[in-house]
Amino acid sequence: MGRSSASMTRKGEQRKAQLLDAALLLFGQKGYLATTMDDIAKACGTGKGTVYWYWDSKEEIFRDLVRTKFEAYGAALAQAVAMPVTAPEKLVLLVSEVMHIFDKYRKFCKLIFILMADDGNRFSPEIHQAVRDSYASFRAVIAGIIDQGQQEGTIRPEVDRDAFASLMITVLDGFIMQESLMDTPCGLDRLAATLLSMFRHGMYQPYPPKTQYVNKLKSLFRQGDTNE
Repeated sequence: MGRSSASMTRKGEQRKAQLLDAALLLFGQKGYLATTMDDIAKACGTGKGTVYWYWDSKEEIFRDLVRTKFEAYGAALAQAVAMPVTAPEKLVLLVSEVMHIFDKYRKFCKLIFILMADDGNRFSPEIHQAVRDSYASFRAVIAGIIDQGQQEGTIRPEVDRDAFASLMITVLDGFIMQESLMDTPCGLDRLAATLLSMFRHGMYQPYPPKTQYVNKLKSLFRQGDTNE
């Protein structure tokens, strides 16, 4: 087992943080599988023995990264939603904070998407569980904001809080994935502003009564079947 924080001096904690930062950079650049303990040591100008003094394996390093970054993520979100403001304002703060955290930990976010696509061969069940726990906490935070809004009258009572929380996380994950992978991203501020506008004002212009609208759609579908 690697060294616990309780047994380290301040200098030792600083060295561990430097090694974690180096590992995060290398995992993002070379990939998790291609990065070695020796690579991490060389990036910090130290020997491989120093890395093994803190961790027994590369997986332990990754587990520490997941834990520390998600703790920072959770603390930042908790601070945002603790503000004495209305629920819609908290959603603005929440989205803003998520985008800020992504911009700060961009390489780590890319690793999380790799982890989520893992079939269980590269990462341990403990690491997968840590990610699931983080998502569960995030959903609970958003659901709590919806509860507040429904109680104070700023969010419609028929909104399904759990469905909304899952949908919002899905959209934010999509934003982050695009920003991580695309050559010509839209920009975080632009994406966040559009998302919040859609949630606040909707997207559709007024359209005919529901029955007339549904009949029109059915007619279009039937025309498509005839053309085939």
